[in-house]
Amino acid sequence: MLKKDEQKITRFSITLKLMNLLLLSPHGRSGSLLMHSLFDQHPEVFSLPTFFYYPKWKYHDSTLECINNFIKFYPDIFDISEGYLGVIGKNTTSMFGEKGNENITVSKSLFFENAKNIFRKNLKSGISRKNFIEGIHLAYSQTLGIESKKIKFILLHLHDYKDKSHDFALEDFPNLKYIAMIRDPREDWLSVKT
Repeated sequence: MLKKDEQKITRFSITLKLMNLLLLSPHGRSGSLLMHSLFDQHPEVFSLPTFFYYPKWKYHDSTLECINNFIKFYPDIFDISEGYLGVIGKNTTSMFGEKGNENITVSKSLFFENAKNIFRKNLKSGISRKNFIEGIHLAYSQTLGIESKKIKFILLHLHDYKDKSHDFALEDFPNLKYIAMIRDPREDWLSVKT
């Protein structure tokens, strides 16, 4: 017999399209941003334009609170100039355009409406971590105007090795594909020095 929380999770999972997970996990400066951008061009793969911090909760009682917290925690996916692109001490994510003075923004309000629509049956109840991750990626893809029916994989770019993020991802997505990136430690050290 399933516990009460597990019953909610099972019932909700039927409403969302099932997706597979690609987990990109670099060690140090190993070219993961380049790998992330290469996957970002694939029509069947969708990822957020940022590093992802895997939720530690398995089930959350307030879906609406989760959406609001997500928007607050990831300002860089709505205003790219808030982000970081691998150059220490220099914001290179706002250097788009011919003169290097253009920026990319995504509507928070449209994202919020898309997320509310995806999670409409669970706005007043809770949500599982897995369904939240799937739904939040679908909402962002819809906000960008990407046809979500083509998406088969979500790419998560995890940069945290100390917590249990990798374990949580495997628990939620037992068939995930793991991409581990590493570089010669001497090159890591040299790239930080220059």
